[in-house]
Amino acid sequence: MQAFVWAAIELRRRVAPEQLASVHVQTYWSAWHESGSEPAKWNPTTRETADHSLPYILAWTLRHGVIDHRAFVPESYLDPSLRPLMNVVTVGVDEKYEKEFPRVVSMRVTARDQGGKTYEVTIVNPLGHEDNPVSAKELAEKFVRLAETRLGKRGTAAALKLWQEIENEPDIRAAFDAVVVKGVSGKR
Repeated sequence: MQAFVWAAIELRRRVAPEQLASVHVQTYWSAWHESGSEPAKWNPTTRETADHSLPYILAWTLRHGVIDHRAFVPESYLDPSLRPLMNVVTVGVDEKYEKEFPRVVSMRVTARDQGGKTYEVTIVNPLGHEDNPVSAKELAEKFVRLAETRLGKRGTAAALKLWQEIENEPDIRAAFDAVVVKGVSGKR
Protein backbone atom coordinates (compact mmCIF):
# COMPACT_ATOMS: atom_id res chain seq x y z
CA MET A 1 0.00 0.00 0.00
CA GLN A 2 3.01 2.31 0.35
CA ALA A 3 3.16 3.01 -3.37
CA PHE A 4 -0.53 3.97 -3.43
CA VAL A 5 -0.04 6.40 -0.57
CA TRP A 6 2.93 8.11 -2.23
CA ALA A 7 1.04 8.29 -5.53
CA ALA A 8 -1.97 9.88 -3.82
CA ILE A 9 0.24 12.42 -2.03
CA GLU A 10 1.84 13.42 -5.35
CA LEU A 11 -1.48 13.51 -7.21
CA ARG A 12 -2.95 15.70 -4.45
CA ARG A 13 -0.15 18.23 -5.06
CA ARG A 14 -1.29 18.52 -8.68
CA VAL A 15 -5.09 18.46 -8.47
CA ALA A 16 -7.75 18.89 -5.79
CA PRO A 17 -9.47 15.57 -5.02
CA GLU A 18 -12.94 17.06 -5.50
CA GLN A 19 -11.95 17.94 -9.10
CA LEU A 20 -11.20 14.32 -10.07
CA ALA A 21 -13.48 12.62 -12.59
CA SER A 22 -11.48 9.40 -12.93
CA VAL A 23 -8.45 7.72 -11.38
CA HIS A 24 -7.01 4.61 -13.00
CA VAL A 25 -4.30 2.63 -11.21
CA GLN A 26 -1.99 0.19 -13.01
CA THR A 27 -0.01 -2.10 -10.74
CA TYR A 28 1.27 -5.66 -10.35
CA TRP A 29 -1.09 -8.62 -9.92
CA SER A 30 -0.62 -9.18 -6.18
CA ALA A 31 -1.43 -5.54 -5.33
CA TRP A 32 -4.49 -5.64 -7.59
CA HIS A 33 -5.64 -8.98 -6.18
CA GLU A 34 -5.22 -7.99 -2.52
CA SER A 35 -6.52 -4.43 -2.71
CA GLY A 36 -8.51 -3.74 -5.85
CA SER A 37 -10.11 -6.87 -7.26
CA GLU A 38 -13.37 -7.20 -5.36
CA PRO A 39 -16.40 -4.96 -4.78
CA ALA A 40 -15.87 -4.87 -0.99
CA LYS A 41 -12.75 -2.76 -1.55
CA TRP A 42 -15.00 0.07 -2.83
CA ASN A 43 -17.19 -0.12 0.29
CA PRO A 44 -15.06 -1.11 3.28
CA THR A 45 -17.11 -1.80 6.39
CA THR A 46 -14.31 -3.14 8.61
CA ARG A 47 -10.83 -1.97 9.52
CA GLU A 48 -9.37 -5.07 7.89
CA THR A 49 -11.05 -4.32 4.57
CA ALA A 50 -10.18 -0.61 4.77
CA ASP A 51 -6.47 -1.24 5.27
CA HIS A 52 -6.46 -3.55 2.24
CA SER A 53 -8.58 -1.29 0.02
CA LEU A 54 -6.75 0.55 -2.73
CA PRO A 55 -9.75 2.84 -3.47
CA TYR A 56 -10.11 3.72 0.21
CA ILE A 57 -6.38 4.30 0.82
CA LEU A 58 -6.19 6.50 -2.28
CA ALA A 59 -9.33 8.47 -1.42
CA TRP A 60 -8.36 9.00 2.22
CA THR A 61 -4.84 10.10 1.31
CA LEU A 62 -6.07 12.35 -1.49
CA ARG A 63 -8.42 14.07 0.92
CA HIS A 64 -6.12 14.27 3.96
CA GLY A 65 -2.62 14.28 2.47
CA VAL A 66 -1.46 11.52 4.83
CA ILE A 67 -2.48 8.09 6.01
CA ASP A 68 -2.39 7.43 9.74
CA HIS A 69 -4.34 5.80 12.55
CA ARG A 70 -7.27 8.18 12.02
CA ALA A 71 -8.01 6.50 8.68
CA PHE A 72 -8.80 3.18 10.34
CA VAL A 73 -11.47 4.10 12.85
CA PRO A 74 -15.07 3.25 11.89
CA GLU A 75 -16.22 6.84 11.42
CA SER A 76 -13.47 7.28 8.81
CA TYR A 77 -13.80 4.14 6.68
CA LEU A 78 -17.61 4.26 6.94
CA ASP A 79 -17.71 7.94 5.92
CA PRO A 80 -20.20 8.15 3.02
CA SER A 81 -18.59 11.34 1.72
CA LEU A 82 -15.52 9.32 0.62
CA ARG A 83 -17.55 6.91 -1.52
CA PRO A 84 -17.93 9.23 -4.55
CA LEU A 85 -14.14 9.67 -4.75
CA MET A 86 -13.59 5.93 -4.24
CA ASN A 87 -16.10 5.22 -7.00
CA VAL A 88 -14.01 7.03 -9.65
CA VAL A 89 -11.07 4.68 -8.96
CA THR A 90 -10.40 1.72 -11.24
CA VAL A 91 -7.53 -0.76 -10.93
CA GLY A 92 -5.77 -2.95 -13.45
CA VAL A 93 -2.66 -5.09 -13.83
CA ASP A 94 0.27 -3.81 -15.88
CA GLU A 95 2.21 -6.73 -17.37
CA LYS A 96 5.54 -4.88 -17.17
CA TYR A 97 5.02 -4.18 -13.48
CA GLU A 98 3.97 -7.78 -12.92
CA LYS A 99 7.16 -9.10 -14.55
CA GLU A 100 9.37 -6.82 -12.45
CA PHE A 101 7.67 -7.64 -9.13
CA PRO A 102 8.92 -8.34 -6.42
CA ARG A 103 12.37 -7.07 -7.38
CA VAL A 104 10.81 -3.74 -8.41
CA VAL A 105 7.58 -2.38 -6.93
CA SER A 106 5.86 -0.09 -9.45
CA MET A 107 2.51 1.50 -10.04
CA ARG A 108 1.10 4.25 -12.20
CA VAL A 109 -1.89 6.46 -11.54
CA THR A 110 -3.55 8.21 -14.45
CA ALA A 111 -6.19 10.69 -13.36
CA ARG A 112 -8.47 13.02 -15.25
CA ASP A 113 -10.09 16.08 -13.75
CA GLN A 114 -13.60 17.30 -14.51
CA GLY A 115 -12.22 19.67 -17.15
CA GLY A 116 -10.52 16.80 -19.01
CA LYS A 117 -6.93 17.51 -17.99
CA THR A 118 -4.84 14.36 -17.42
CA TYR A 119 -2.35 13.80 -14.58
CA GLU A 120 0.06 10.88 -14.36
CA VAL A 121 2.05 9.74 -11.34
CA THR A 122 4.44 6.79 -11.48
CA ILE A 123 5.93 5.33 -8.32
CA VAL A 124 8.88 2.93 -8.45
CA ASN A 125 10.23 1.39 -5.24
CA PRO A 126 8.49 3.75 -2.83
CA LEU A 127 10.16 5.12 0.26
CA GLY A 128 10.65 2.16 2.58
CA HIS A 129 11.54 -0.30 -0.20
CA GLU A 130 14.92 -1.99 0.25
CA ASP A 131 16.26 -0.01 -2.73
CA ASN A 132 14.83 3.24 -1.34
CA PRO A 133 15.29 2.96 2.43
CA VAL A 134 13.96 5.35 5.00
CA SER A 135 16.67 7.46 6.63
CA ALA A 136 17.16 7.42 10.39
CA LYS A 137 15.81 10.99 10.50
CA GLU A 138 12.68 10.06 8.51
CA LEU A 139 12.09 7.03 10.70
CA ALA A 140 12.43 9.14 13.87
CA GLU A 141 9.99 11.72 12.49
CA LYS A 142 7.46 9.01 11.68
CA PHE A 143 7.85 7.45 15.12
CA VAL A 144 7.26 10.82 16.80
CA ARG A 145 4.24 11.58 14.60
CA LEU A 146 2.63 8.24 15.40
CA ALA A 147 3.65 7.82 19.05
CA GLU A 148 3.07 11.28 20.55
CA THR A 149 -0.71 10.92 20.63
CA ARG A 150 -0.35 7.84 22.85
CA LEU A 151 2.91 8.36 24.74
CA GLY A 152 3.00 12.16 25.02
CA LYS A 153 6.00 14.30 24.09
CA ARG A 154 8.27 13.23 26.95
CA GLY A 155 7.35 9.56 26.71
CA THR A 156 7.89 9.58 22.95
CA ALA A 157 11.27 11.30 23.27
CA ALA A 158 12.38 8.80 25.92
CA ALA A 159 11.20 5.80 23.90
CA LEU A 160 12.84 7.11 20.74
CA LYS A 161 16.16 7.60 22.53
CA LEU A 162 16.04 4.05 23.90
CA TRP A 163 15.23 2.55 20.51
CA GLN A 164 17.85 4.63 18.69
CA GLU A 165 20.47 3.24 21.09
CA ILE A 166 19.08 -0.30 21.28
CA GLU A 167 22.33 -1.85 20.00
CA ASN A 168 24.09 -0.63 23.15
CA GLU A 169 21.48 -1.88 25.60
CA PRO A 170 22.38 -5.02 27.55
CA ASP A 171 18.71 -5.42 28.56
CA ILE A 172 16.08 -4.36 26.07
CA ARG A 173 13.11 -4.62 28.43
CA ALA A 174 13.20 -0.87 29.09
CA ALA A 175 12.83 -0.14 25.37
CA PHE A 176 9.74 -2.36 25.17
CA ASP A 177 8.32 -0.91 28.38
CA ALA A 178 8.78 2.59 26.93
CA VAL A 179 6.29 1.90 24.13
CA VAL A 180 3.58 0.32 26.28
CA VAL A 181 0.46 2.47 26.19
CA LYS A 182 -0.69 2.52 29.75
CA GLY A 183 -4.33 1.75 30.42
CA VAL A 184 -5.01 0.11 27.04
CA SER A 185 -4.53 -3.54 27.94
CA GLY A 186 -5.77 -3.16 31.49
CA LYS A 187 -2.53 -4.63 32.80
CA ARG A 188 -0.75 -1.32 33.46
